[in-house]
Amino acid sequence: MPAWKGFGDRRLTITHPLGGCGIAATRDDGVVNAEGQVYDAGAEDPRAVHEGLFVVDASVLPGAVVAHPTMTIVAQALKTMKAGVGVNGGP
Repeated sequence: MPAWKGFGDRRLTITHPLGGCGIAATRDDGVVNAEGQVYDAGAEDPRAVHEGLFVVDASVLPGAVVAHPTMTIVAQALKTMKAGVGVNGGP
């Protein structure tokens, strides 16, 4: 395919909206914590997060789910938003 010219080994790369930002206890095993806060890779503490930076979408799910993922995505987003209000002192 001519569009692949310049892509090195010409391997097709496909991104998927599920599973790109894994939830884990520390940055060594994931991108966000259980509340959706993004880990700070530059901090000494592997549990340190960036203040006010949350991931609220399907990428925090570990991968494909059995049923249509909409309600699971919404539930995770609501959990993250609740945590964000508590962290940031919102209404």
